[in-house]
Amino acid sequence: MSSLDEIGLTWHPAEVIISTFNPDGLPHAAVVGVRKVGELEVGVKVFTDTHTFRNLEKWKGATINLTEDAKLLVRIALKKLLGFSENQLKFARSKMVNAPRVIGLPAYADLEVKEITKEKLSDELGESEIAYITLTVKKIEVAKPFVRPFKRSDFFLIESAVLATKVMKAIEGGKTEEAKRRLGKIEEYKRLCDHIAPSSEESAIIAEIAESLKAMMNQVT
Repeated sequence: MSSLDEIGLTWHPAEVIISTFNPDGLPHAAVVGVRKVGELEVGVKVFTDTHTFRNLEKWKGATINLTEDAKLLVRIALKKLLGFSENQLKFARSKMVNAPRVIGLPAYADLEVKEITKEKLSDELGESEIAYITLTVKKIEVAKPFVRPFKRSDFFLIESAVLATKVMKAIEGGKTEEAKRRLGKIEEYKRLCDHIAPSSEESAIIAEIAESLKAMMNQVT
């Protein structure tokens, strides 16, 4: 079996697609930060009001799917905002754990839940509960080599997606000024992306994120 280091998972967080089964048995995909916490263990942090947490708690299994495609990561991370769904992905059941895999990606790690701890958080966006989950690696598979290096435009796109989740939370919590402040950062990433990669797909997706957030904000103001 390959090691976590061989598929790029180290002590520093990496953004991956995590796939689990919903209670009805249908596949669910999300994006999480994952890091190595032992030779065959990884750790993730997820909010307890998410499908991913509930699925992990119920089925005790997950697959992390590694991709070099930042655009795919962002569309999965912002499914509701960008109109993406699991129907646009192809899945296969893992033979090692009770979880699906996303077909066609470069590498996978099948995981089994070892431990879950929860913590209450309070910040400028309000109160929430987060779960720290340790998972044991049951199998690592490299389907094809990674060949595409990340670009600066990928960075701007991924950071825009991370900010977008916080903007949505701020809008839902009625924190309009906080939402506007974070939206401004996304628009700045759009300007920076246009400077280094004009007319790129990454820039177009950042623009789509910003416009979708503005429309969401206008619906509640």
